[in-house]
Amino acid sequence: MAEGAAEERGVERRRALCLGVTSFGASDGDAEPEPALDGWSPLPYAAARAEEVQSRLAEFGYETEVAADLPARELGARVRRLVDTSGDGDAVVAHLLSHGERATTGLYAIGADGERNDLTKIDTWLGWVADSRTSSPHTGRKLRTT
Repeated sequence: MAEGAAEERGVERRRALCLGVTSFGASDGDAEPEPALDGWSPLPYAAARAEEVQSRLAEFGYETEVAADLPARELGARVRRLVDTSGDGDAVVAHLLSHGERATTGLYAIGADGERNDLTKIDTWLGWVADSRTSSPHTGRKLRTT
């Protein structure tokens, strides 16, 4: 994308949070926790992929943050902090490579502790974005209002 294209759309800053979760399950401080037989399978490439995405987005002028293997509560808190510290004119990307779980109330991201909670519900993340903006987020199209 050309540098001027973002400015033409009114983008003030480009910000990205890149997260990868490689292993899942509670840890009691051991370097290698034993995986649960009914738990989530490891994603050994997740942290490296998050770093690759972070690097590519930085090439396009994004201020980036990368983290790996965060427990569910911290994972959700990082997304919340990204949204809370972004302005109306900012282009914001949250990239997560992890497992997800569909529940009757929506889709949840799974943290390195193998858990999901109210902070990892994807609809909640989208709600934070919508609620934090005084204008519509940049979606590339205008919404019709009556």
